[in-house]
Order: sequence, then C-alpha cells, then structure tokens
Amino acid sequence: MFVIFNPASGRGRGEERQRAYIELLKEAGVEFDYAATEGPGRESELAEKAISDGATTIVAVGGDGTWSNVAGCLVASGRTDVSLGLLPAGSGNDFAKNFGITYRDPAAAVRAIARGRTRSVDVGRIRFPDEDTPARHFLLETSFGIGPAVLQAARRARFLKGDLLYRVTAIQQIFRFKGVLADVDDANGSVSGGRHLMLVVANAPNMGGTFLIAPEARLDDGKLDVCAIGDSGAFERLRLFRMVGAGEHGRSDRVTFRQNASFTIRFSAPVPYEVDGELLMSTSLTAQVDSVPHALRVIEATP
Repeated sequence: MFVIFNPASGRGRGEERQRAYIELLKEAGVEFDYAATEGPGRESELAEKAISDGATTIVAVGGDGTWSNVAGCLVASGRTDVSLGLLPAGSGNDFAKNFGITYRDPAAAVRAIARGRTRSVDVGRIRFPDEDTPARHFLLETSFGIGPAVLQAARRARFLKGDLLYRVTAIQQIFRFKGVLADVDDANGSVSGGRHLMLVVANAPNMGGTFLIAPEARLDDGKLDVCAIGDSGAFERLRLFRMVGAGEHGRSDRVTFRQNASFTIRFSAPVPYEVDGELLMSTSLTAQVDSVPHALRVIEATP
C-alpha cells in the first residue's frame, strides 16, 4: 500500500489530517509507505512511481481533485490489479460519499482501507479531438457554463469553506454569468442547443458539495448523464438554482436530461471548462465525452 497526501487540500487542512491518518493507519495494523505532494498536480507522479514499484493499493488523502488526478493515473496505467483508497481531507469530498466514506469519521475511513473491500466503477473521459492534448478522466463530472464561473469565484473567496463556499459563490454568479452557447448530441441525435446557464456531463449524482445535479446517475451503469439547463433571467436563474439544490430541477421545462455512453458538444468559441473541480481552458470548438465502463476499483466502507 502506498499513501499519497495532499497537504494543500481542504484549504490547508490536509496537513493536519496527514498526521492523524498516519497514526490511525498504524493503529489499524496497515503496512504502508507514503509521500506528500510538493505542488499542484504532483499526485500523478507519485501514483505512477508507486505502481511501478509494485503497489497494488494507492490511497489518496485529499478531496475530489486529488482523487481525480490519482484515479486518472490508475486508469491510464491499464492495471486492473490496483485499487484506489479514499481518505477525505478536502472541501467537497463528493466522490467518497458514494462509498460510505465521510470527512466526519476518519477512523471509519481508515477501517475501510484496512478491510480493502473494493467496488468496480465507471469513469468519464473528455477530449478535444482538434487539440494536441491528452484526454482527461473524471470521477464526478465535467461542466461548462456557470460551473467554471463558480469555481473561479470560489478560488477568490477567503472567508468561506465547504458547502457554504459553493452556495454563496453560485448565488453571486447567478447575477453575473453571461451564459454559454453550445450544442449537445449523442448517438440518438440532438440533446440540447442554444445558450445554456449550465451544462454538466455527470458520472455520479452530486457535485459542488450538496448539488444533486444528476439524480439518476450511477457509477456502474456504463453511461454518463447530461444535465443541460437553458439560460434565463436572474430571477428564473435563482429559482433554478434552488431547484438544483433540492434535486428538483427536473421539473423545469428549461432542464434537459439525457443518458448515453457518449456525447459530442460543439461550442461557438473556446470555453473554460471544469473537470472534477479543476479549471481548464479549451482551444477548440468540439469536445468528445465518453464513459469508460468499470475502469476503476475503489475501496468502499462496509456495514
């Protein structure tokens, strides 16, 4: 077992959690080596080295961004005998919730790691065919529109954290964001077109802490779920935001859901986009988003 710590996760809480998790792992009788990242995105380098050195369990201590980077490395390696363990120390920790692992109970999370029961799940993959850049894998979702705008605002916030951080910054962007022009298609034809407030391709139900963006999404169904929300005025945006928070946005005629294994998204101009909390920028006008079925083994909590 190799444990990767991200001290910067959770706005610096990761360093405190590192000491606690090391003690808990030792108490659980787990044999492990570990290292801490020394900069953004360094998780992948540590994971690659651990796999080449013979590790069959990679435990990532951080949040959704940390887990996404490590998982992407595991999937890219093609190894089916390597499992991902999750120890929460981030701000959202949405992915771990799908496996019964929470930030509030670190001892229970470590017990799950010690037991080592795994579950095979899908991951998503986004690529821009016209760009000379590698595909990116995601655990939760990739989004366009107000999602990246909220992420930009959240990074600038200084006095908020956790779920409240995302809620407050989302409300700000409801009145500031200008919408994004996009056409979405799948194998069955057009899904949604025009100006969107939010466009999410989800592998799991939750995003941003508490938002049940794709209620029907499942991690092991071989499909992705598009949630396309058409643009509107500020007050209608606020109503939609509240509906999203309650998981009731499907009742709005401005919202379109579609499940499929693959989607093509075309834009009128290069756009910022987000992959599991990481803000990126496209240089082309077409994105291809696919499900990669049962590509990752994840350790889950047991009753």
